[in-house]
Amino acid sequence: MGTTLIKDGRIVDGSGERVFDGSLLIENTRIKTVYQKGETLPQPDDMIDANNMVIAPGFIDMHSHADWLLPSMKHPEILKCLVEQGITTVVAGNCGISPAPIDPAKIANLETLASIAIIDSLSYNWHTMDEFLNKSQSEV
Repeated sequence: MGTTLIKDGRIVDGSGERVFDGSLLIENTRIKTVYQKGETLPQPDDMIDANNMVIAPGFIDMHSHADWLLPSMKHPEILKCLVEQGITTVVAGNCGISPAPIDPAKIANLETLASIAIIDSLSYNWHTMDEFLNKSQSEV
């Protein structure tokens, strides 16, 4: 994967510290070094110019029903807007409802619950949380 330098942005690190101008070096998938404006920067494999932009960690959506969308073949298209807004993590299973585990005798009730997030019907060919997660991962 190499290194990527996000250069010359306004850094908001989420720690409560003041916003500052600087650059960020990412190695593989992890932040390696944060540079203050004016520090000597390395030669990366790739560079992103963040001039007049904010560099911030991903946001967490603390109340999501995205778990209902994962089994849908349309979920990449539907959930794309979250990443476009900077949301990289969702907390699902809120409101005491979740698509797994399920009791096959209660699937009609699940269709009603699923309608909070999806229009299409789901096949519900899982019963356990493990089966649900494996189905969701295989369709990503």
